[in-house]
Amino acid sequence: MVPVVQRNAIKSRLYQSINGSSLSVMDSKVPPIPRHADVEADPGVLARFNSAVIEEFRANAGVVGGPFENSAVMLLTTTGAKSGQERMTPVEYF
Repeated sequence: MVPVVQRNAIKSRLYQSINGSSLSVMDSKVPPIPRHADVEADPGVLARFNSAVIEEFRANAGVVGGPFENSAVMLLTTTGAKSGQERMTPVEYF
């Protein structure tokens, strides 16, 4: 298995080869991770945060900046047992 640091370096080089530049915190559209109080005040803040992470993940060949820079992130897709509705959630792993 490839270590996370090496895997992230490979992703970064792939991103650079596709887009001609590297992704930095300044370039990221991902907002800071919402605090519990933020989510309690506005439950939609978490959905907007996840949408931003998913959008950046797809746009940058699996590389996500902001609070997830230099982290391994995957998109977990689940299907509701009764509804059959697909749901996608970004997950950071190590």
